[in-house]
Amino acid sequence: MKTLKTLLVTKSIIAVAAIGAIAAASGPASANAPNTPNDGMACRAGYTPDFNGTALKCKKDVDLGKVKPVCANSKFPNYVIRSGNGAGNDKDVCARNGVTIPSNGPLPGKGDFDYVTSDRSAVDKEITKMVQAEATALGLQTSEVEWSAKSAAGPQISENKGPGGEDTVVYPGYFYTFAVKPGGIIINTGPVSNSTPFTPRALP
Repeated sequence: MKTLKTLLVTKSIIAVAAIGAIAAASGPASANAPNTPNDGMACRAGYTPDFNGTALKCKKDVDLGKVKPVCANSKFPNYVIRSGNGAGNDKDVCARNGVTIPSNGPLPGKGDFDYVTSDRSAVDKEITKMVQAEATALGLQTSEVEWSAKSAAGPQISENKGPGGEDTVVYPGYFYTFAVKPGGIIINTGPVSNSTPFTPRALP
C-alpha cells in the first residue's frame, strides 16, 4: 500500500512539472515585448501620421496627374497656347472660329475668345486612376485608399506647366490609408506551441 501511494505521488509531481514546463516555454504575454499592443499602430512607408486627439490618420501628399485644360464653350472651340506675356498673363485661351490669336501679345475683344477651363469629369477619372494605382502598389483594395483635396478651391489652371508651355490642371490633395500593426500580430514572447491543452495520462 505504501509503495502504491509513493508511486501515485511521484507521477502527480511529474505531471505538474510537465504542465509548468509547457507554460514556461510558451511564455506569458509581455507589455514591454516587441510587436505587442503597447507598440500602437504605424503608418506605411511614405505616409505621415496625423493625430487629431481621437483618431490616427495616415496621409501622403499627391499631385494630380496630367490633365489638360479644355475649351468648354462651343462658341470658342480653338485652343491657343499663350506664353511670353509675363506671369499671370499667359493663361491659355479658346478662340472663336475665324479669329487668330497669337501666343504672345494683346488679346482681342471679349467676344472673340474665352479662357480655358478644367473638365471636372476628366479630373475625377484621373483621381480614380490614381487611387487604383496607389492601392495596387500597396497591395490594398481601392476602398482602403482615399483621395482628399487640400482645399475647397477645386481644380485650378496652372500657366505654362505642360509640354510646349501649355497650361495644365492642378489639384493638390492627399492619399489616406489605414494605420497598420507594426510587425504583424504576435500572441506571446516564446515559441508558438500547439493550442491543444496538455492532458496527463490516467494513472494505473
